[in-house]
Amino acid sequence: MPAHVTSLARTHDPRSSVQAGAAVERSNAATAQKAAIIALLREQPMTDRALTTRYMAVAVERGYPGTEPDSVRKRRSDLTRASIVVFDHFEQNGRGRDIAVWKVRPDYKPAAR
Repeated sequence: MPAHVTSLARTHDPRSSVQAGAAVERSNAATAQKAAIIALLREQPMTDRALTTRYMAVAVERGYPGTEPDSVRKRRSDLTRASIVVFDHFEQNGRGRDIAVWKVRPDYKPAAR
């Protein structure tokens, strides 16, 4: 390491910081989870519960990143705020309560990479 680089500079360098590396990994995982959710909702519209159950059931098989069940709902919510996932209709659960069913916006096309 050059003599002019101090240990303080090394700890705050985003390219070498452990925290920065972890943040990038979390960001990549979140992006992969969102792509997986879009793929699942393109197959068929689903409630949050059905989406979470389906995600967990096929995650290993399809190579989706592992996650907590609440994270699937959070990522779907992020996609809703971004107007990628939209409300489709209400479905009643066994107790007569209306549950929202979500789908991918029909005209959504992912950005070219």
